[in-house]
Amino acid sequence: MKKTLSLVFLFLYFLISFSCVSKTERDVASGTLLKATACDQLVVRALDPRDVLNHLAALYAQKRQCAGFSFNLESLSEKELKIFSAVFDLNPIYNTKFKIPRPPELVTNKEKWLKVWDLYKGPHRNDAVVALIDLANSTDDMSEKSRALFFLSKLYKKMKRPVESIKYMEAAANSDFFSYHALAAHYELNRPLPPIRDVLNSPVTTFPFDPELSFLSSNDLRLLKALVQNEEYGMLNRSCYALDKDWAQCANMGIYLAEKVKYYNMFHFSFSYVNDAYKKDLFIRYSHLIFPTPYLKIATEISQKTKTPVSLILAIIKQESSLYTYSLSRAPAYGLMQLIPSLAKNLATKYNVVGFNKTEDLFIPEINIPLGTYELADQIKLQKGQLTYVGIAYNAGPGRLKQWLAQPHSTDMFEFIEDIPYDETRNYVKIGARNMLFYQRLMQPTQEIYFPEKFIKSADLF
Repeated sequence: MKKTLSLVFLFLYFLISFSCVSKTERDVASGTLLKATACDQLVVRALDPRDVLNHLAALYAQKRQCAGFSFNLESLSEKELKIFSAVFDLNPIYNTKFKIPRPPELVTNKEKWLKVWDLYKGPHRNDAVVALIDLANSTDDMSEKSRALFFLSKLYKKMKRPVESIKYMEAAANSDFFSYHALAAHYELNRPLPPIRDVLNSPVTTFPFDPELSFLSSNDLRLLKALVQNEEYGMLNRSCYALDKDWAQCANMGIYLAEKVKYYNMFHFSFSYVNDAYKKDLFIRYSHLIFPTPYLKIATEISQKTKTPVSLILAIIKQESSLYTYSLSRAPAYGLMQLIPSLAKNLATKYNVVGFNKTEDLFIPEINIPLGTYELADQIKLQKGQLTYVGIAYNAGPGRLKQWLAQPHSTDMFEFIEDIPYDETRNYVKIGARNMLFYQRLMQPTQEIYFPEKFIKSADLF
C-alpha cells in the first residue's frame, strides 16, 4: 500500500512539474534535444529504467530520421537544462531508479561494524574479542574479515597477549591480497609485502570474462555504443545498473569501456563490488586498467619539481576522478584532481602556472595535475609529511582536519582513521594509501615494498 501511494505521489509530482513548463517551452526543449518532431515520444512514464534506455536506443536507431539527434547536453543553455530536467530527468521516479544502490550486505556490514567498534573502544574487552571473532568468521567480505582480524590482533596486544596478537595479525595479512587492513597488517608485522609479480603470475580461476558482452541484447549493445559515441559518461555509469544482471557483467562492460575509450570509472566502480576471487582474476589480467598510468609523464615531471611522490599523485588522480578528465563534482570541483576554481586560481598565481585562464582549463591534464600536485605539496608541508592528515585535508578540508585533531582522539593512527566521522573521508584515506602502495608495487613488480609508513606514523617521527 505504501509503495502504491509513493508511486501515485511521485506521478502527481511529475504532472505538477511538467505542467509548470509551458507548451512552447516543452516544444522548444523537444526540438533542442531531439531535433525532429518524429523523435519527441520520450517514455517519461516508465518506472523501469530499462524501458527508458531501450526507448532511447530505439530513438538512436532512428538517427537518420532525427537529424542532429544527440544525447549530448553540454550544448544546452541553463534554461534548456532546466526544461530538460523537467521533461526528461524529470522526477524522483527516474532518479531513484537510476541511482546505483550499494549492495544490501554492505549496509548490514556497516551496522555490524559500528556495534563491534563501540565494544572495541569500551571497557569490556572480552565481549569485544567475541564480537570480532564472530564478525571475522561470519562475513563473506574479505575486506571486512581482514579489518576484524586486524583489530582483534590490536585488542589482544592491549590485553598483553602477544601470541594471540601475532596469530591474528598474520591471519589478517594472509586473508586477501587487496584490502587495506590486509596490507596494513604487514606494516604491523614490520615486514614488506612480497613482489606484486607473484600475484600477477597467478592463474586466473573463476571470473567469467566476456569481451564481446554477449549478455547484452542487440538493442542494449546499440545503446551502449550510442552512449559511448555521444560521450554521455554519466548515463554510461547508470546503464551499468540498468543493463546488466550482476557486478561481473558490469565489470565486463567496464573493461570494454576502459579498453575502447579509456573511460575507467565503470570498471573501477564494479571492481569494488565483485567478490574477492573475481577481484584477483581481474587484477591479474587487467591491473593496467585498475591502476592506469596515461598521465605518468605529467605526474613524473611535477613530482620532480615538488618532491611529491609520483605514486601519491597517481593515487589521488585515481581516487578523485578515475582518470576522467571532465570529472565535475557538486562542490564544484573540476578535472582529474578535482580542484575548486578559487583554489586553483590561488595556486596558479602562487606557483606561476601558465595556461590557467578560465575554469574550463581545469579539464586540461597539463594544467590540472600540476595545480593539484602543488596543493598536495602545500598540504604535505602543513601536515609535516603525515599523509593520512594530507588525505583528510585534501578531501574534507584543512578546517575539518583541525577540528577533528582538536577533539580527544586515539594516538594510534589506525584507530584515529576508524573514528573519522565522515564515511567518505574515512574510506578516502584508506583507499589513498592502498592506491599509492599498489602504484609503487606495479612500478617495481619484482621488489618487496613496505606499506607507506607516512600514512601511519606521527609527523613527529619523520
